[in-house]
Amino acid sequence: MRTAAKCRRPPRALSTASRTSLPAGEPIRRLGFDPISRGLPSRLRSDSVVYIGIHARQNLDTRRRRDEPHANEMSRDRNPSNVTKPDQRRPSPSGDEIRTSTPATSGILGSSFASAPIDPGDSVDRNRGVFFALVVALAAVVAIVHAPSLRAGAVSFDDHQYWIDNPLVTHPSLASLQRFFSEVFHPSTVRGYYHPLTMASLMLEVALGGGPEHLFAFHLTSLLLHVANVVLVALLLRSLFGHPVAAIGAALLFGVHPVMVEPIPWVSEQKTLLAACFSLLSLLAYTRWVATRRPATYVACLAAFVLALLSKPTSIPLPILFLVLDFWPLARLSARTVLEKTPFLILAATSGIVTFISQSNTGGTHVANGLSLTKVPLVVCYDIVFYPSKLLWPARLCSYYPYPEPFDLSNPSVLAGLVGTLVLVVILTVSLRWTRALVAGWLAFFAAILPTLQIVGFTNVVASDKYAYLPSVGLLLPLAWAMGRAWDQAASIRWKRAGRGAIFASIVVLTVACASRTRDDYPKWKDTETLWRHVLSLAPSGSWAQGGLANSAIRLCLREMRQGRLDEAQLYLEQTIKIWPENPQAHASLAGVLERTGNDEKAIAEYAEAARLDPADGKIRFNAGCLLARLGRLPQAAESFRQAVSLDPADDASRLRLEGIQKRLSEMNN
Repeated sequence: MRTAAKCRRPPRALSTASRTSLPAGEPIRRLGFDPISRGLPSRLRSDSVVYIGIHARQNLDTRRRRDEPHANEMSRDRNPSNVTKPDQRRPSPSGDEIRTSTPATSGILGSSFASAPIDPGDSVDRNRGVFFALVVALAAVVAIVHAPSLRAGAVSFDDHQYWIDNPLVTHPSLASLQRFFSEVFHPSTVRGYYHPLTMASLMLEVALGGGPEHLFAFHLTSLLLHVANVVLVALLLRSLFGHPVAAIGAALLFGVHPVMVEPIPWVSEQKTLLAACFSLLSLLAYTRWVATRRPATYVACLAAFVLALLSKPTSIPLPILFLVLDFWPLARLSARTVLEKTPFLILAATSGIVTFISQSNTGGTHVANGLSLTKVPLVVCYDIVFYPSKLLWPARLCSYYPYPEPFDLSNPSVLAGLVGTLVLVVILTVSLRWTRALVAGWLAFFAAILPTLQIVGFTNVVASDKYAYLPSVGLLLPLAWAMGRAWDQAASIRWKRAGRGAIFASIVVLTVACASRTRDDYPKWKDTETLWRHVLSLAPSGSWAQGGLANSAIRLCLREMRQGRLDEAQLYLEQTIKIWPENPQAHASLAGVLERTGNDEKAIAEYAEAARLDPADGKIRFNAGCLLARLGRLPQAAESFRQAVSLDPADDASRLRLEGIQKRLSEMNN
């Protein structure tokens, strides 16, 4: 029969050596404390065996430190009467003391890199030094792979409205900066949503010497932002899982993947890189706040989120990503953790309202490219399969992907999206029997990419590579977790070096393959003509209207006309009209090409169509009048010049032509 004293005996304490060498994968039941799996379904407890939550980790360390003196007393004297009473125990150590009891390489969930007991100070210095060296090597590799971006000369699709023809950007001043931030619902120089921080960044680069013929300043900023994002990804993964090799490996694959290329040479897409940078800073600050609970860290997390929203509103789902991390791997999701996100949710809702109103007032919004509401789920399913397929097999990458036609289940690609989504749901559901990792990674990816799934559309493409930039970090969570688990398992097999060598070799092979494909993708950004030809080669007759693409083609046409290559200029314009039939400039430019090639009747028809589409453009009337006058159709020419003068009374050229034709008509009548 047990005595009362024995019942009061504190639990067996772990020695300092075992506490230092305890891996993150050690079953919690060995520690006598299982707060995570308590109350969870049995199918979820396998994750709890692997990962220790934030509060559980701290409580474990607190209990160990608290109980260690009593365990030492009992080792000297087995008499239970010598046990210190509960009210005589020393207070729990501070948060800093708790953190120093874990290995230096540990993330907030612990690490399995801890091994034999060593001096904590030496461990901290050595592990930090090794990780710092790995981070430097990571940044260098990513910078070298993307170095061709510095020589890119293409002026992409919406660069003209963002900075080339934007007077607020091309004339840097405090007044311009003030307008960027004050024009909330009606941005005056960009047809789109409110993102003042991006516009301020472009203006600063123009002030530093950037321009249409000097793109180096823009590309250097974009490259540095991408390298910084890769480093932040590595820091985030290490803070979550405590595996330096896994964190560096996953971040390296993110940094050199060809799908990540597009925002770097595309100047106006610097907003994607800038928003991703602040979003990653906010995520990193959030994991730090969970570990420390310091108010300053919470404020830093909130401030980074605000800067991300001011860079690009696709950062709106960031609070959902916090909750996904609470679900896994932090294992702290509860009503209280949802309440913690209240300021973030308020900011996200406000940004969403501002984005919708500003976009509606300037560029317009639509639902899934004007498709019926019943087809919106098909669009979502299509994208759910499209983006992972491009990440797994990055072939035929393009700046714009048109909607498949017809967009219904009779189209194999649309049907594949629906079937693939159903299969994915089944796989994720079944995976919960063993781990939350896959579900959490996919939820993070889906939440981050949700604003660009064209449910409420602001562009006429079904997908774009740049939209996958930040969301792909969500897929890195289960990847880094799996790499860390594999690394740990390799330590327990007979040929430890061979197992870890195989993992390292796999990372190298994948990195080389991705880097090679990335380098092959940069030549298309050599100049605007090369980029336009590449897009036409992948989508030659798409019925998708894209203003920026058509405007680029028109500028190329004018260049071809100046160089005398009229056949190629005509081809560009005909393709442009197929893409954007309502573009008056495309019809007017085609009329000019047809006029030079002697096809006057078609040229007159194109001028008439251009005038119909843009009744306020006097130049179209002037050019049409010149052609009609040359053909001897003086009454029609006079009418065209008369319309040009009425539209622009200061147009002396049209007035002189009109007076001359009227004089000739008067002489003919006499």
